[in-house]
Amino acid sequence: MWKRFLFGQVLGIADLISYEGQSVQELKEDFKNGVDDYLDHCKQTGKEPGKPYSGKFTLRIDPELHAKLAAYAKLSGKSLNQYAEQLLAKCGEI
Repeated sequence: MWKRFLFGQVLGIADLISYEGQSVQELKEDFKNGVDDYLDHCKQTGKEPGKPYSGKFTLRIDPELHAKLAAYAKLSGKSLNQYAEQLLAKCGEI
């Protein structure tokens, strides 16, 4: 006989916290226990718990593409950072 099995993983941090259950209630309980265990482990080992992403990253691209993007950004009245963020946000919609 098949049983329903639910699982999840905490996203947004580099560490792995997973949880599972056969019902939504079990899933919620295991999620809470998983996070509590993770925080306890961090405290015991002196490790700083994972933090959300900072919003900063370095991107290396072809200098010609860099120049084109800077020109498009200027034409649209945006900084290169604002323009790139707008383009990346559109990619994230897929």
